[in-house]
Amino acid sequence: MKLVQRFFLKYYSTRLKIISWFSPKLAATKAFNLFCTPYTKTRNEQPDKIFNQARKLTLKVGNDAVHGFKWAATKTQSAKTILICHGFDSSCYRFAQYIQPLLHQGFNVIAFDAPGHGISTGKTITALQYATMIKMISDVYGPIYGLMAHSFGGLAAVLALEKKEELACEKLVLIAPATETTHAIETFFDYLKLTPVVRKAFVKLIEDLSGNKAEWFSIARAIHGILPQTLWIHDKEDSITPFKHMEQLTLNKPPHVSFEITEGLGHSPYRQPEILQKIVSFFVHIN
Repeated sequence: MKLVQRFFLKYYSTRLKIISWFSPKLAATKAFNLFCTPYTKTRNEQPDKIFNQARKLTLKVGNDAVHGFKWAATKTQSAKTILICHGFDSSCYRFAQYIQPLLHQGFNVIAFDAPGHGISTGKTITALQYATMIKMISDVYGPIYGLMAHSFGGLAAVLALEKKEELACEKLVLIAPATETTHAIETFFDYLKLTPVVRKAFVKLIEDLSGNKAEWFSIARAIHGILPQTLWIHDKEDSITPFKHMEQLTLNKPPHVSFEITEGLGHSPYRQPEILQKIVSFFVHIN
């Protein structure tokens, strides 16, 4: 968990504790809303100049207007398309360094800010809302050849790909994906220090809203049911999406998944030039 998120949660901790004395269910509802709320203002980031060269895109996802960008390859009209999906409390601006290398290799590139992030509207985001956005992008601007997804975006991408009849792509890159939602919930409640009664109401709320238990929101579970050839990049020292939650997968490797395990790069290994090169090469390589 990022330092800024810790301060953010502590600010609300006392308020939620007071509410929980009167109504654990209401405290759980407010805690869930907080859980789904980005905690810094990525909306104020200044974009790289390459975003001024893109075609501006907009989609309606529920009540939110999500905004994105498309860069068209110059080599061919039938170029394959790569979709970039950012993580929680992030934006597509963070991936500016990938645009030109992918265009140079003949790919179209699309990147959107999820609801509640960047230049899109809204205040909250769930994994299912993000997955719905990914499917809509594919329907409107696809087909999508390759998906590149970081952290929370990785969970959303895998959930979207589970429904093969709704979304299909040939290649998937997962960068430090949020492997187990139960870990995020545990960390969240560790900082809020709310009672087990509120936690029980919280996980029940997730089940009521989504139709699935919190344990279902797991890449370790869902990865076995998707088809794309997958490159999974994870750092052993990642403190946000811990390596231990996906380590067993590296030992009992799904046949369609290859792993790039780094050390010392933390939660955002995509920023390193050598990782950029590996990702672009993975999309280019024909199997």
